[in-house]
Amino acid sequence: IMIRIAIVDDELNIAKTVARITNDHAEQLNIPISLNVYQSSKKFLSEYQVGKFDAAFLDIEMPELNGDALSSELINIDPSLLLVYVTNYCNDEVYTMLKYMPIGFLRKPLFEKEIDNMLNILQSKIQTIKRVYTIQNGKQVTQIPLKDVIYIESIKNYVYFHLKETCLFKGENIKIRMKLDEVQKNIESFGFIRIHSSILVNYQYIFNITKGTVKLDNGEELIISRSHEQNVTQQFLYFSRRLL
Repeated sequence: IMIRIAIVDDELNIAKTVARITNDHAEQLNIPISLNVYQSSKKFLSEYQVGKFDAAFLDIEMPELNGDALSSELINIDPSLLLVYVTNYCNDEVYTMLKYMPIGFLRKPLFEKEIDNMLNILQSKIQTIKRVYTIQNGKQVTQIPLKDVIYIESIKNYVYFHLKETCLFKGENIKIRMKLDEVQKNIESFGFIRIHSSILVNYQYIFNITKGTVKLDNGEELIISRSHEQNVTQQFLYFSRRLL
């Protein structure tokens, strides 16, 4: 999977150095990337489109729009954009950026030492985000991003993919004739938990787990069967730690 990275820094020589080092290390790690350099934070924001980049390396101290102001605009436009801050200092300003939940920070003086770890983190994160489940129904083939699946329910001979409203399918449920066991075999390692003989839940949408019930972020409650109670909590904790 190609990682599309934007580098935004008002000092063009630094931005080009960051791009060169990132590209060299990505080649050594065999991680495919594409890079675009922006010297103007305002220009980057004005040209930004949802889905154009997977990640943005942002300088914090910039004269037009600083990292704080730019981040605030970007997450409103595209909440899926992964933010990485490239900075000279670890001062109080750095801590204010944590509210945007960045993937991490890269220190300019140590950039070459730290970039390999960041590229590996980005690759792992983006591979998870971009995973899809391919469904063939007759001559029609549909790819469903797993991040958009809230839960999957089996009713008689069909499974129903319950999707979030903000996804490409606008919350429309997708119905396919197949067995839930077959679906589980293909996607359970990506964070899907069997809470009932007829239900698989995406751990990312679980708000809390109580005795006999899973409550989802959207307020919906699903029943946990007795045979799955212990396993549900264990798997939720496992995925929460491993797939973050």
